[in-house]
Amino acid sequence: MPMQGRILRANDPDYDEHRRSFNGMLDRRPAAVALVESVEDVLAAMDVARAEDLRIAVRGGGHSVAGHGLLDDGLVIDLRRMRGVEIDPATRRARVQGGATWEDFDNAAQAHGLAVTGGTFVDTGVGGLALGGGIGFLLGSQGLTCDNIVGAQLVTADGALREVNAETDPDLLWALRGGGGNFGIATRLDFTVHHVGAMCGDSVLLGLGDGSVIGQLARVMAKAPDTFVALAYVANREEFGPSVSIHIASLADEESTRPLYDEILRDARVIRAGFRPLTYAEILNEQGGQAAGQRAQAMLRPLLSQSGNDPVFQQRYARASELAGDSVRASEAYAEAAFLGGRPEQALIQLQALKRNPALDYVGRARVDARIESITPTVLELRRQGVQDPDLDRR
Repeated sequence: MPMQGRILRANDPDYDEHRRSFNGMLDRRPAAVALVESVEDVLAAMDVARAEDLRIAVRGGGHSVAGHGLLDDGLVIDLRRMRGVEIDPATRRARVQGGATWEDFDNAAQAHGLAVTGGTFVDTGVGGLALGGGIGFLLGSQGLTCDNIVGAQLVTADGALREVNAETDPDLLWALRGGGGNFGIATRLDFTVHHVGAMCGDSVLLGLGDGSVIGQLARVMAKAPDTFVALAYVANREEFGPSVSIHIASLADEESTRPLYDEILRDARVIRAGFRPLTYAEILNEQGGQAAGQRAQAMLRPLLSQSGNDPVFQQRYARASELAGDSVRASEAYAEAAFLGGRPEQALIQLQALKRNPALDYVGRARVDARIESITPTVLELRRQGVQDPDLDRR
């Protein structure tokens, strides 16, 4: 069966880019990487694995810290070009391709005021999170991500393509809802989505101190209603020292949420706080934007020493660095950092995703449109020359 996509081997010039792990500590060398673009490509890749007796790893969003999407001496089936999302607001159903990220899903669903418990980092893959359980800011009211799976399109180990739902195969559907990815390759997942109204919350940064703030958070959560979710991350930050970032999201009103928020902050050293009304999209952008900003800054630092005294580079570097501190515009910084780092196609994909973000205002959308227009000729010329970025999206 011929493939629309490509199969990369170790002697291909872009092989190293495509085997790169989200976790920089991992260095795995697959025998081949299949860049699939359709269900038919997945079936063709399975034929290759069978013919060459290769073990298989499946890469969805590529966000696995443990590196489950990569393996040594086997075949990686990379789904990241299959990122389509269809939302039916009438039935409140979502059909999501296996390589979609939560940014793809959330932007499509939020356009209809809908959502499901999803990743707290927008570049996490939908498939990996959902098949393994899935926590997020709607956990208390909507359950785990996997609780909302109602169907799937699955390529099984024997090369069969199966439609799985409560009628066709209830046992396999039960297994997919949190049982991990080893029952087959989920080329599509179907979800129930829910109406999400007004919310409030904050992304607060506190000094860790003696750790008592974690105990205080645990006591508050033990009595908090299901509509109140707080997720905490501890880090030793260069500028603040040991600290804890607590991302708070509540579906209840401000009056009933504020006392819980204040109790968490009680006696803590507050580095950053700003409790306020937020939409679900804004909560995701606050968290995801911080992550994008951090990634942008990490990409920018090594570039500065390579730039010499190029004034255009210096100007763009300064702009990207400034944007990286803004939770909404940090994705622009990430795109700019990718462009400056010689990866214009990755920059274009980031900007195209940002354009679908409901939190982007009219001015921001016009700004992103202009940047897409300026980058596109470079991308088209690289494609004409056959130079392919590892994150090229051929949906």
